[in-house]
Amino acid sequence: MGSIPFHRRIYEYPAGIRKNVFRQKKANMPRIKVISGFDIKIDRKKVLYRIGYKSKDLQKKTPLFESFEYADRRFPSLIYPAAVTSLLEAHETNGHPIFTDAKKVALCVCTIGPNLESAVETHVKNNELLYSLVLDGFGSEAVETLARQCAAKISKEAESLGYRSSKRFSPGYKKWPLEQQAFVFEKVPANRIGVHLTPRFMMIPRKSISFRINFYDS
Repeated sequence: MGSIPFHRRIYEYPAGIRKNVFRQKKANMPRIKVISGFDIKIDRKKVLYRIGYKSKDLQKKTPLFESFEYADRRFPSLIYPAAVTSLLEAHETNGHPIFTDAKKVALCVCTIGPNLESAVETHVKNNELLYSLVLDGFGSEAVETLARQCAAKISKEAESLGYRSSKRFSPGYKKWPLEQQAFVFEKVPANRIGVHLTPRFMMIPRKSISFRINFYDS
């Protein structure tokens, strides 16, 4: 058999992952979905911005350029993008104002897995700080790209069901406190993709994002 492209691989976390890619009928969106098969492409300019550099700094034959070339080659084999979503009826929320006027609410947790973080930590231990910085930047941009793709899939589902979708919104921003992660993880079986919550409401692996999208009447 030929090798499987990295963006089609499914990482076998301890709890396992079942491939389930939004193929259900419009009128019956399931309450829980595990999604994989993402295609993650990285914009170098966005990575540069994340780590405090500008495009003009990325000159050939410099340590920064070599670090980007290294990260570009390495990161595809280190990420295993996956997501799990849970669709709630309005009365199943906890009544927080963030859900006001929603008819349904989609909660999502997505991750690129733990391997890239481990590689970054190894580079730090080896005092390869520029490699670690750039590779970590690639990881941050990868999980953000993943979250955008998840939000697009959810919004498309909302439209197919006759609803208008909100923008994605994560715990810890503005009027939705970080402590609301507990509610998200109560409703979303994030352990299916290997993500769990610490007592301080941080997600492990760290390259993970949780969010909600409200479904409103059109």
